[in-house]
Amino acid sequence: MNYTASDMTTAPAPKVRRNFTIGNIVTWIGCFLAFISMFMTFATVSILGFSQTVTLFDTNDGKLFLAVILAVAGINFFRIDIISLIGSCVGVFFLLMEYKDAADKLQQFSSMVHYGIGRMLLTVGIILMVLGAVASIFLRKKNVKLNVLQ
Repeated sequence: MNYTASDMTTAPAPKVRRNFTIGNIVTWIGCFLAFISMFMTFATVSILGFSQTVTLFDTNDGKLFLAVILAVAGINFFRIDIISLIGSCVGVFFLLMEYKDAADKLQQFSSMVHYGIGRMLLTVGIILMVLGAVASIFLRKKNVKLNVLQ
């Protein structure tokens, strides 16, 4: 039998349609919660009957969080899961730095500081962003393996 180069080529691999996974949806829920948290009370300091309330958006750090949240939400729309995970990890880094910065600055007044719902929502939102990105990666790998077996 005479084999030619055209006989030995293989058919191109079928394109796998990249649908949204539950991980993508969880990532967007995390982005939404983190976005809302920026406008809610982050911390309140009460001294001698006077009270000062701060939202994260009032600080310079709020703009960094806003950039990370919007970037992760946009990248997640295009289903580039590993970049969503990296962006979410950057959000975790900023969150840890925010906790450390608040603890350092308010060390003397720690008994007078009350953290608000904004801090809790930001933490939950960023955790959901990371978990959603990880879930998307695993679910997409599972989907690719199932398509190869079919």
